[in-house]
Amino acid sequence: TLLPVLFLLSIACGPSVDAPSSSAIKVGDDGAEIDTSAAGISAFVASKAYKTWAAEANVHTATKTSPHGHVRVFFNQTSTVALKQNQSSLPVGTMVVKELYQNDGATLSGYAAMVKSSEKGWTWWEAFLPNLDKPAAYGIDLPGCKGCHSGPGNVDQVLSQVP
Repeated sequence: TLLPVLFLLSIACGPSVDAPSSSAIKVGDDGAEIDTSAAGISAFVASKAYKTWAAEANVHTATKTSPHGHVRVFFNQTSTVALKQNQSSLPVGTMVVKELYQNDGATLSGYAAMVKSSEKGWTWWEAFLPNLDKPAAYGIDLPGCKGCHSGPGNVDQVLSQVP
């Protein structure tokens, strides 16, 4: 049952592409910076540093248009403050990490992350366990990711509600 989901995700988010450049961006609530390369985002997610961020209370079914299945979303302080202030354009350094679960809602299968890496652009990354170092999707403004995240109710590409 996991293979069809992985296939759909690879189609929905688009193929992995190299980002034009990577840079260090402050995303951690403690001032931590990450490198926005695929390896940098992979390392950050693998460190589980995002687990200290504001998070949805439980794993739940993703939005109707989402290919992600069951998810739990974590918001860094930058995103939490900006979303609670109803800012329509989120600041550079906004980061959201989505834990992806199998249909049972209990088995973690991967992660999706989005980092506001420039005033108008997002770096997207998605990988599945056990190979976080081999993302299924990675790049700046990936059409598939951006296509879904531009849907109704988004705030500068963020569809999830901050807790």
